[in-house]
Amino acid sequence: MIEYIDARVAEGLYEEEIMVATAKEFGLDRLTSAGKQAEIKQALADQAPEDAAQITITEDFRDLGDVRAGSTIISTDFEIENTGRSDLVINKMDSSCGCTSAAIFYRDEEGPRFGMAGHGLVNPTDWSVSIAPGDAATLRVYYDPSTHPDLTGPVTRTVTVYSNDPVEFAKQVTVTLEQVE
Repeated sequence: MIEYIDARVAEGLYEEEIMVATAKEFGLDRLTSAGKQAEIKQALADQAPEDAAQITITEDFRDLGDVRAGSTIISTDFEIENTGRSDLVINKMDSSCGCTSAAIFYRDEEGPRFGMAGHGLVNPTDWSVSIAPGDAATLRVYYDPSTHPDLTGPVTRTVTVYSNDPVEFAKQVTVTLEQVE
């Protein structure tokens, strides 16, 4: 992230431009305090075109209950809706752990699985899906308990969906579970 910021400084960008660009690249939560995040979101909303795409994930949390350690992969679905006025383009996802991955289903086609960068799964760099205004897609989140066969207790994992929504460009969903023997 430091190299990215240094490159933006070398381009001659102002502080606010650097913060917005860095937030878009790495997510707001990795960049600043909650107060500064709200300030950046407001700046993004002020700059957003009226016909922008808008990602909406109404239910962004799911408790998967008890999951047996070492058992097979389980999954759960979240609905992603484009409530904006232009196509919503999703081109990247990331997960918080190598045990968790995600794929987008749109118009009966499953996109590639994305996981935690650098942890066994190579995330695609040349894929995207375009969701029409008013249309919806399914985000399927996969959890593989065999990745951590000795883990027991509470587990919380997130998946971040990156899109061309000018304000909510990095939207997260969370799954929790209790991994049992």
